[in-house]
Amino acid sequence: MPMRNVIIRLWSVALRPLEVNGRFFVFMGLLGTLCIVFEPWDSLRPLSLIELLPDLYIVCALLCVLPHKARGVVRWLLSTVAYIVCLLDCFLFVRTGAPMQSSVLRAMLATTPSEASEALHAYVVPSVLLSPVGLIVVLAILHVLLTLRPSLCPTWVSRFCRRWGAPLLLACIPLCFVASFTNRHYMFHRLLLAQRDTELPQHIMDVTIKTGYYTPLHRLWHCWLEVRHDGQTLDALASSVSMAQVDSCSYTSPNIVLIVGESLNRHHLSLYGYPLKTCPYTETLAKDSGLIVLTDVVTPWNYTTEALEHMFSLYSFGDKGFWTDYPLVTTLFRRAGYHVQFISNQYVVNPPKNTGSLLDTGLFVDSTLSSIQFDRRNATTHTYDEALLQDYDSLSQWRTEKNLTIFHLIGQHIEFGDRVPDGWHRFKATDYHRPDLTESQRNILADYDNATLYGDYVVSRILDRLKDENVVVIFLPDHGERSFDGCQTYGRSNSMALNDVQQQYEIPMWLWMSKSYRQTHSDIYNAIKRAKDLPFMSDRLPHLLIGLAGIQSPDYKPSHDLLHVQYNARQARRLRGEYDYDSLCTTTTQ
Repeated sequence: MPMRNVIIRLWSVALRPLEVNGRFFVFMGLLGTLCIVFEPWDSLRPLSLIELLPDLYIVCALLCVLPHKARGVVRWLLSTVAYIVCLLDCFLFVRTGAPMQSSVLRAMLATTPSEASEALHAYVVPSVLLSPVGLIVVLAILHVLLTLRPSLCPTWVSRFCRRWGAPLLLACIPLCFVASFTNRHYMFHRLLLAQRDTELPQHIMDVTIKTGYYTPLHRLWHCWLEVRHDGQTLDALASSVSMAQVDSCSYTSPNIVLIVGESLNRHHLSLYGYPLKTCPYTETLAKDSGLIVLTDVVTPWNYTTEALEHMFSLYSFGDKGFWTDYPLVTTLFRRAGYHVQFISNQYVVNPPKNTGSLLDTGLFVDSTLSSIQFDRRNATTHTYDEALLQDYDSLSQWRTEKNLTIFHLIGQHIEFGDRVPDGWHRFKATDYHRPDLTESQRNILADYDNATLYGDYVVSRILDRLKDENVVVIFLPDHGERSFDGCQTYGRSNSMALNDVQQQYEIPMWLWMSKSYRQTHSDIYNAIKRAKDLPFMSDRLPHLLIGLAGIQSPDYKPSHDLLHVQYNARQARRLRGEYDYDSLCTTTTQ
């Protein structure tokens, strides 16, 4: 067969999915375009159109495999599902400012018929048809009319689509497929293999994903996977709670306070040598020997969710199983007889607006898990962290002789400038001699350092409340944050380059002891001074807390307790469960 005939034959075969499913391709393409154009917008959204074409072509090619009658039925089903999902997603965006998310799906699944009816009456109003939702409705009506009455379509339009439209699209599709391969690879792992971001191979995480879940169907499937994962995790947590065992407790430290910061870069603390005075209050406390700074602490994750999972679970990297297979340190303290308080400026039980996944919801927001972990907690969050002191004061009436109190700050979370009240903008862009940064970047840097300074003040106010008690306080954040150190960017990334690792995974940690505690626990005070330069990872924090309390439990590992004589300072500190931090630093600096 001449090569020309082979090429013509292959071209006709490749063109068949578009010819057989032309109307379906056009209307689904228009539907996808509407959702891309009118929903969450950024400069990368047009790239989604490039990904849409090959995705639709693949669906049409699969439809060609089906018998004629079955193909028509499946097309109707797919179209109906697509219109319903897109209408819902666009409606949510119009009414709430956000498209489909896992929390919304979770709420929908938990909604009773009466609640659903009330929601429909409250939110579905005629004016919504004047929004992009109305365009989707019009598109769906046109699709139905042209399917039932093909003659309504002008002849010249049909002729143009067959002669020019389909061939031009087919010529573009291979180019679009190659251009969108990176995101397609990411979607394959996230949606088909159901891997979470923290489970993805590093070579995928190293690439910037430009389009993500670019259609409502992608978002819905992602939400379903998140809800399913959350349910499995909650079940596993409930099981591990029932296994928590306390044999005895000496109450060595009857009052323990844990302060968890947020997104705090150790290299921006004057306590660790930063040139600007970002933590004058804790520096003063360090000089009177009451505050001991640990110099070599890292977190296993640069994400709040995973960092807190491992900070509260007795699981550490290297243990068998998963973090959900082990008890939570808060449940062990309650079983030991401690009164456990959780005072958070990020999480409250069953918040009215919730847009996260499990740890942004379940571990600290789910009412059942909360009642298992905590005796008391605050009911609302605040604009600034200092307001947590009022919550602490209001809850103090419930405290007993043995207490574990956990403060959870909002710290430097995302919008640094919003974390600082008026009067605390001490640092200005002019304080930074960084010609490599724009004025806007230097302002962001100043906002970060101002938030750090304000956070130091808040912590000092907490310690001031405790100075007359017999108490030991531990401070550390969930993770660090890139803050223009050796680079021209900020925020978090999945890069494992040494500079990114140092900014995001190296975290500050210190222990403060009141005067009466130092007098009555000189052995612990001396143990802390001896251990201050030892390598430590925050996923071993529960064992340090248990050791301070004197709790005897089968789940306690002295080798993970920084202050125990059996502490193993040589155990690997794995970042993201994969990279040995110490080996990474040694290899990179050689």
